[in-house]
Amino acid sequence: MMSIIILAVLAIAGAAYLGQANSMVAVQRNRMSALATASGYVEEIHATDWWGSAMTNRLPSPKSFVTNTVRRSGPCTWVSVSAGVTGFVTNNGVSMPVSTLIYYVDADGGGSSYDCVGATVSVGYRSGLSNQLVLHTLVGPRW
Repeated sequence: MMSIIILAVLAIAGAAYLGQANSMVAVQRNRMSALATASGYVEEIHATDWWGSAMTNRLPSPKSFVTNTVRRSGPCTWVSVSAGVTGFVTNNGVSMPVSTLIYYVDADGGGSSYDCVGATVSVGYRSGLSNQLVLHTLVGPRW
């Protein structure tokens, strides 16, 4: 009788452990998918000619030092939008938010030149604000 109770407790504990392990594998799979999505956005940001005439109006004013929220509207094409979520991607069957911020970075410490453009891409991988994968990058001009 005692062995049946011990066997039942072990079976319940094993099932709980497997359930927890499966949920953690799903979270890690979603994080890897979010990383791939964010990396794709960063690659497009690097491929964009931010100093070209078509994109200069997407950058914030050089004197304001504020961020500008942009949304991808095509290959290497970005459109300014209001602050917040700039789009959604399907991450393993679940729609997750994407946010892209563009800002100037003055690398020479306060001179009048603005040496590069900074970008922050965040992609959700699980519901909740703290479950965002965030990548930062810098893009210099193509001389």
